[in-house]
Amino acid sequence: VFYNNLEINYFWTNGDDWTVFQRFSRLIVLDGQWFRGGEEVIYFRPGIRYVFALLHLIFGNSSFTIQMIDIWSIIFMFLLIFKILNNLNFDSSVSLFFSFIFLILIFGESFRWLIGKGLTEFFGAFIFLLATYLILNNNLKINYNSFFICFLIILTGWLREEKFLSILSIILLSSL
Repeated sequence: VFYNNLEINYFWTNGDDWTVFQRFSRLIVLDGQWFRGGEEVIYFRPGIRYVFALLHLIFGNSSFTIQMIDIWSIIFMFLLIFKILNNLNFDSSVSLFFSFIFLILIFGESFRWLIGKGLTEFFGAFIFLLATYLILNNNLKINYNSFFICFLIILTGWLREEKFLSILSIILLSSL
């Protein structure tokens, strides 16, 4: 679907969040503002501007990579929902059913118009589900995985600040 966007940036409109994040990521890459994040004082979601900057370094100034990452985030969220429900001892058919419900909500409702726009919601939700899966899978043992989970929690808060409290609630629920 997004193949035609391989070498262009077309979908950002003036005044939208993703326009600002793209401008910041451009300043990071082209002007070397890695520590400043594109502005003197970082007020809003520093994580996504560095994600975009990294994508621009690797793939150039293209909408295609952000669009593909959104799609792959949704696919991996589908798999993580299935694995999380299996870890919680749900039947495989029930886990698959709820995973498909997630896909129906994403592709069947107005969310589908946001896919490929470079919003932080899909990045944040993927990291949230990955951290949830790792927490449930490791029972919060202190090891390298614990440190990786903590890194994912910090990264989630850095990308979408409201997800930070959600992940903390998963940690509290996993200890019950």
